Amino acid sequence: MNSLSTLVLGFAPGIFWLWFIYTRDRYHREPRALVIRVFIVGMASTILASIAEVALMLSLDIDLSILDNLSELSIKNMAVLSFVIVGPAEEISKFLIVRSIVFKSPYFNETNDGFIYSAAAALGFASIENVTYAFQFGSEVMFFRGPISTLVHVVLGGLWGYGLIKYKLKGGKALGLLLILLGAAALFHGLFDFLLFTQAGSGSRYWLLAYVLFIGGLAIYWWMLQRTQKTSLKSLRVTRMLRQCLRCNSYVNSNSRFCPQCGSHMLSEMRVPTLICSNCQSPVVKESKYCATCGYQLVK
Repeated sequence: MNSLSTLVLGFAPGIFWLWFIYTRDRYHREPRALVIRVFIVGMASTILASIAEVALMLSLDIDLSILDNLSELSIKNMAVLSFVIVGPAEEISKFLIVRSIVFKSPYFNETNDGFIYSAAAALGFASIENVTYAFQFGSEVMFFRGPISTLVHVVLGGLWGYGLIKYKLKGGKALGLLLILLGAAALFHGLFDFLLFTQAGSGSRYWLLAYVLFIGGLAIYWWMLQRTQKTSLKSLRVTRMLRQCLRCNSYVNSNSRFCPQCGSHMLSEMRVPTLICSNCQSPVVKESKYCATCGYQLVK
């Protein structure tokens, strides 16, 4: 496989999942340019993580040559490499990228944003890792890294991403939560890598546990993404389009065919009921995205 194909194969999972997660934000989508910027700088964070890993290994008097043959490491050295070096270095590097770029941005202002921007940084990081491994070990390695390792970065990033947005919204009250979730991300990252390292060596019996952790973490991440989507909707200046029944003057949803109060057909009268904003009761045009009076976003 040529170099161009390897690059495409390495970046494809990250770009797909970034698009998928970004489009889940249905009500107040983040600026595309800012998300792409976080993704690109997330790619560069691999350099920061590599420097941190080398510094930690040297400070612990660990020979860098052990990275050439992980299958020959002892369980103790695998644990140190996973939990003390790789896990903390990579998660903190991605966290610092998001913290430095978007924390003070006015667009980093709702619960769901923590997942969007952490995913962008994590997928940028994972894409460079995928390309590196594909060039080093062959494109077939992507059949494992593509669907699994890429999403592991996203799920773990979601932990400190949620903590970071809570810290932004609540200030010092959420600092403890942020530190706990960042530490948890580093810990679980180390655990996942440890299971992979032992799988490559004498402990291949751990592969099932790695998959169970992955599936469980992905399910929790998806649940949190959906939950924060609803929380973000409540925190935004979002309102509904309503229609006033011409017979009993009750306000009903704009897409209702019948009035729930008197049962009359909403469009059976000679004139079409006026659409109004549920927040300020001002008339709005059907094609409007925002109320011209109160500025709230209109959701049908």
